[in-house]
Amino acid sequence: GLDKPFEGEQLVNEKRDKALKYLQVAGLSEDRIRTVWQLFDDQYFLRYRSSEISWHTEWLSEINITGHTRLVDVRRRRTGDGVEAVLFTPQTQHTFAQVTAVLDELGLTIVDARIGPLKNNSSIDTYVFMESDKRVDIDDARINKIRCALSRVLADDDTVFSVTREVTRQARMFSTQTRVDFSD
Repeated sequence: GLDKPFEGEQLVNEKRDKALKYLQVAGLSEDRIRTVWQLFDDQYFLRYRSSEISWHTEWLSEINITGHTRLVDVRRRRTGDGVEAVLFTPQTQHTFAQVTAVLDELGLTIVDARIGPLKNNSSIDTYVFMESDKRVDIDDARINKIRCALSRVLADDDTVFSVTREVTRQARMFSTQTRVDFSD
């Protein structure tokens, strides 16, 4: 309540404990978990839910996190609608603009995006998105198409991705030019 200040350390510990239980049920050893968690600072644990921490930890425990690996994973959200993607990239690879262009090109609307630096000069980027067209089903083939498109972003630093799909009928109805005025 208002009589007690927010205890960030307590929340971090609660999320770690809950995620640890998920991961132990999944069969991950504490050594593998701790190796991955060495990358995360307290801000990471405050930013993500314990189910997301578990997903990221399990996924990252399967790779060599000391190298400059570029990886992507995509899945349907466990709670609610939509799809979520996680990217593990070097911090020097600025992927946000390319990822958003690719998702837009695929007709997806981003509802949440988080970019978190890790302690090994990598970053973990997460995106939650939904189909712009409600008639499109998100099945395994669609998930694979999204995964392949995001993998292309990670494979090539120099490619500039642009959106080439047509503007929707609703958006074309609003052809008002943008005007910005500055005043003192």
